[in-house]
Amino acid sequence: MHQSIDSFHAQQTHSQLLEFKDSKKGEWLKFLPNLGITYALDGQPRPSISLSSGILYQTQKAKQQRASKREQIIQMQQQSAEIAKNQLADLLLQYQQLHNEYRTQQELFAIETDLFRIKEDEYQRQELAPSDFLQAKRTYLLQQQAVEQKEHQLGRLISKIKLHCHY
Repeated sequence: MHQSIDSFHAQQTHSQLLEFKDSKKGEWLKFLPNLGITYALDGQPRPSISLSSGILYQTQKAKQQRASKREQIIQMQQQSAEIAKNQLADLLLQYQQLHNEYRTQQELFAIETDLFRIKEDEYQRQELAPSDFLQAKRTYLLQQQAVEQKEHQLGRLISKIKLHCHY
């Protein structure tokens, strides 16, 4: 389950990092000087070339920002994975507790089934009043319903755990 969480968050990290993939294609175009024409004091045109150090600074700053953003994405996904693992531990603890309750409920139901069979046998032999038999049957059915409810709760919790682990 932990491996499933790790692989999910690794995929998330990879897909988010693809947005910040550095492309070197055409990068050199940023550093070309600007060509133009300026006019001298006597009014004659002459060619000019200008370079801006600001472009170098902007390029370096953009590269640092992309690296920082990539690191931030990795850190956030690692934190998300750790939070998901902690939540999984809580869900597994809930599952263990609910499973123990379910087993206890099944044991109680087995006892109640035996008691009901005895009461049913007494009723068939007409040694038990109908009201007492109905009370025993009611208790039996309530116990059966409690077992079924625990079983449904377990099923929902298992689904929740699977969803949490991205199965």
